Amino acid sequence: MTNVPGDDYYQSVILRWDEASGSFKEACKEGNKSSLAYQNNLLNNDWSISIDHEQTPFIEKIVAAVESIDGVGTKVQIYTNQFENIFQAREKKEIDWEEAKKQATELWFRMLMDLKAMNADDLRGGEIAIGVTNIIDINHLTWARWHLFQDSMSLAMKRAIQTTKIAMTAGETAVLWSNAHAKYAQKTIKQLLKALEGILVQDTTTNKRALELTQEWVNMIEAKLEQIDFNIWGTTLGFKTETPKLINLENYTYYDIIAFEEKNENGIIGPRSNGITKIRESMEQIMGDWRENKTFEDFMNTIDSSKQSKIPERVIEVCTGKKLRDIATGTTTVFNPFIANELLWWFEWTPKARIAKLIHVTGNPLKKITEWIGNEKYKVELNIGAVTVPQIITLLQAALDISDDQAMNKWNMGVPYAIVAYPWDHPEIAKLAQDKWFKTTVIWHAITKIYPEEKNSIKWVWLWRSNIKF
Repeated sequence: MTNVPGDDYYQSVILRWDEASGSFKEACKEGNKSSLAYQNNLLNNDWSISIDHEQTPFIEKIVAAVESIDGVGTKVQIYTNQFENIFQAREKKEIDWEEAKKQATELWFRMLMDLKAMNADDLRGGEIAIGVTNIIDINHLTWARWHLFQDSMSLAMKRAIQTTKIAMTAGETAVLWSNAHAKYAQKTIKQLLKALEGILVQDTTTNKRALELTQEWVNMIEAKLEQIDFNIWGTTLGFKTETPKLINLENYTYYDIIAFEEKNENGIIGPRSNGITKIRESMEQIMGDWRENKTFEDFMNTIDSSKQSKIPERVIEVCTGKKLRDIATGTTTVFNPFIANELLWWFEWTPKARIAKLIHVTGNPLKKITEWIGNEKYKVELNIGAVTVPQIITLLQAALDISDDQAMNKWNMGVPYAIVAYPWDHPEIAKLAQDKWFKTTVIWHAITKIYPEEKNSIKWVWLWRSNIKF
């Protein structure tokens, strides 16, 4: 291992790591200039905020820094598969470099928004998310893929910072070697091809086809070795004030539970990162390889007519003409900046709404909401009939006969984030949300129990409209 310019390790790992690391750091630096943390000088020397409260100087002390750690993990495969589709389209000259970079940037932007949401929205004590540090482990890439990845990921990082106003730091970018088993398979099949070429007479149709098939295997394994393979993790830093931003749950006996929905893109509601592994596995079961690049029409042609008939007409209308990649992955909403700055009025003294609980719903809304209310004196009764379920969930439910309780266990069913708020404050919350293009729906209530044995319930769970209790 040397730093000699001609050395393979230097050229393939050290130099490229430095290029990527430097590119990512510069992108984050540029994006952070516009982040909320920088704009408001929150990180001042004494970690405090000076507030003129009723014309009386008041210092609201930041008393704690809170960390939240999460990652996209294996869920990233749905993005890396699509990156390969984009790269191959560029190689075949179906699109030019700028178009490939544009599509790849959009792809990584969605992934980074997932990452930020998984971290920042897990701050449930009224904290404000200040920054995210990302850590990337990536395989040993070839030149063209590397530059497309590096250029598009850098642009996506900058865009994710500017969109969320949450700063980002480019942490470690570790470049790993290629898969040893794949390399061994490649070597073995190349040896087989060489052996076959020595013993088979090529002028027979059967022998010629045998050689062609072996060459196809060599090409496939070589392509697999070159494909991008990585995971990404993040650590979010949030700040907490001396004065609690959330009220004590037991202040009131009745609360509205207000769901925040993902913003739709061309009618499509994204499923959020949590649950994407199940989506990826289910899509593979139905559609096979390279499913991301296939269309909704391909999906419909794969399933039989009895399953097609179970898909609501409005879902068919929205999905028609779209690629599965755009139905299966949307741009995830990061709710923390809105909750912290608009509802809890983080830079001021008094929150604009009396909120008892903040709940990041990463699957099974009834279970998550009940757990995070965390008080056996209250029962939760939900009705999600008015919530728009991500279309990909409906498609997979219909195609694989997934029951509502199984679907709800894996997915949030269109309720990615919920707050438990005093009912009289709902109009103000709804107005502030609407101003920011957030759709809110009251999905019923948390109410004190009359009898200890009363159960929690959820009604109108999609697709089969089930009522579930526990």
